Amino acid sequence: MKRTYVPKERYNVISLAWAGKTGTEIARETKIPLSTIRDWCEAAGLSLVNMKRIYSVEEKQRAVELVKAGKSVTEVAGIIGTNERIIFTWCYLNSVPKERYKVIFLAWAGKTATEIAIETKYSATTILRWCEEARMPLVKRYR
Repeated sequence: MKRTYVPKERYNVISLAWAGKTGTEIARETKIPLSTIRDWCEAAGLSLVNMKRIYSVEEKQRAVELVKAGKSVTEVAGIIGTNERIIFTWCYLNSVPKERYKVIFLAWAGKTATEIAIETKYSATTILRWCEEARMPLVKRYR
């Protein structure tokens, strides 16, 4: 059965969008599906692209510092309110051991230890250790 919404809910969504919240933030707050939010915003002349969250320099620096302090990328993503891929990118760009984050990023992208070893020239043992320390499981492919 399709859910029906009262006009107040639609107004609330549009107001949150105008206030600068992202579609995902609005969906989380209102428990309304993102596709419905997108439709309502487009009907109101708003584009979800225009509502993309911009992170401040301070937020990026805080994320990098939390990773340097030993927090996992997943934990930092939860604290900042973003996803792991963005945190990996910030760490990579901010030189949090570049070699380590390239390896972990490739693992996150679904590469195996062998594929990462070929691409980065690090041993599979080192890759496994770094991924374990970052709590990043590696893909296992069996022949």
